[in-house]
Amino acid sequence: MNATTITLTGFLGKDREIRETRERTYTRREPATRLEFHCGGALRYEDVLPNRGDHEVTVPSRQYALLSLATHRWQGSEQTTTWHRIVAWNLDRLERMPVRLCRKGDRVRITGRPTSFTTADGRTIEQIELESLQILRSRAPEVP
Repeated sequence: MNATTITLTGFLGKDREIRETRERTYTRREPATRLEFHCGGALRYEDVLPNRGDHEVTVPSRQYALLSLATHRWQGSEQTTTWHRIVAWNLDRLERMPVRLCRKGDRVRITGRPTSFTTADGRTIEQIELESLQILRSRAPEVP
């Protein structure tokens, strides 16, 4: 995990997408608690608590938002566009509230940490975990 924080300014390429992780259930084995002590120069172990057995643990689903941010860079007269995948967890936190308001075409400034993960089929996905978002210019509302 990278501890570097970056700030990007750009335009949202599409409306935010609210998703939810799956609820997971797995079995966790609680081992015996052992006490280590020296006896006559030899190291001995004694079970203080017996094996506590297997426990089923359920991790509830979590809501998150995906954003697609385009940043532009000019080199001479050529413009290059870079697309960034932004993921926002804990949408109820104050600094992430604007995520629910932003939409395609808005100019935003985001601060976050670059991260990556590998999918089940072996692809590596690079993304930025959002820490804060500021809407700099909102797209004009569409008139019917």
